[in-house]
Amino acid sequence: MTDGNGKENPYLTKINAALTALAVSDNTSNLNTAGATALMNSAASDLGAAEEKLIVLQSATAAATAVVTDLGKRIEAATAELTELAGLVNADGTTGVLQKEAAARDADFTAITDGTTGEVALAAAELSAANAAVAVATGALWIARDSA
Repeated sequence: MTDGNGKENPYLTKINAALTALAVSDNTSNLNTAGATALMNSAASDLGAAEEKLIVLQSATAAATAVVTDLGKRIEAATAELTELAGLVNADGTTGVLQKEAAARDADFTAITDGTTGEVALAAAELSAANAAVAVATGALWIARDSA
């Protein structure tokens, strides 16, 4: 290739060859505009797909975070309930508030239902005595009526 003065210029020849290579419509080479455009379009497509996947992952992460937060609240509530229950029932089996109340109620139940000294046994004995007194009185009335 020659310059404006008609002299052969090797640099102009190389530059012209490079421009010709860049203008080729073969998109298999990164060294031409068609190849670079194809690579750019492919990269843009890949970026769009990655952005869509990122949106899905961000949504899943937000949902998982909400679940973890809710579970944390439940665990805190359960811990508070267990702490409260620990004050009602002690490991030794005798000193907790509920254990003392249960022992008192058990003693009341035993006092009522004991077969020899309980209120039920005493009431049964009184009923027997009353029935015997009624039998004696009723028998005496029959005897007096038959004698007359």
